[in-house]
Amino acid sequence: MNNEIITQIGTSLGSVENLFCTGYIITLNLVLAGFILEVLKRSGAGKSLRVGVATVFATWMLLLGWGIGGHHFFPDNISGTAFFVIIITVVAVVAATMLFFPPIKRVLANAPQELLLLTQGLRVFFGAGFLIQAALGLLPLRFGISDGMTHVIAAFLALKAGLLFAKGGHNRFELWFANLFGLLDIVVVALGISFVLLDVMTPYHNMMYVVFFAAPLFLGLHLVSIVKLVQTSREQAASLPQSCAAPERGAT
Repeated sequence: MNNEIITQIGTSLGSVENLFCTGYIITLNLVLAGFILEVLKRSGAGKSLRVGVATVFATWMLLLGWGIGGHHFFPDNISGTAFFVIIITVVAVVAATMLFFPPIKRVLANAPQELLLLTQGLRVFFGAGFLIQAALGLLPLRFGISDGMTHVIAAFLALKAGLLFAKGGHNRFELWFANLFGLLDIVVVALGISFVLLDVMTPYHNMMYVVFFAAPLFLGLHLVSIVKLVQTSREQAASLPQSCAAPERGAT
């Protein structure tokens, strides 16, 4: 049965449908890059920083096109463990840049929670793409459906939390839940691709444009949002004793 799936997907990867889905994913990656540039702009990033980030995004996408489209990145028989290590390395570099690189860190520290979470709403379109690929036989059916649905759910939760926060709601639980669910979704998919589906999909499936571009950015945005939540909690905890002590001083 597994060999039949591999044969079916291998045949489909050279099809017009695969070219369409690959173009769809690359387009979504570009849209995501544009959204992030808009978040940076609305959070106070100067033109030079935005141009620099845009240049990085363009170089990154061109490199992926050369490496994945041209089959230059990995040996065809790469192990699941090695592939997962590569994924983690890329994610770590992107997350570290967003959390610790001073120019990016300063700007994202000013980004409203709703902007960080509303960007996650783009995952509904990635999820739709996975569902389409499952229907076309470009992804294993069960994986494509489950991955597509969890992406749609993650997008809905992020949009809901972001919109409520923008309306002034103190919905910390929704913010935490949306971020943790989104993180879990990305981690589970990375594990599944690396250790269960790599032989079926091959390391050059168009999903890898998501794995090595969109996924690290989405994960980094989740981490930035969580860091802001933790910092807010600490600031509120630090100010609590002062507010409690104020009436006592007034009473004396």
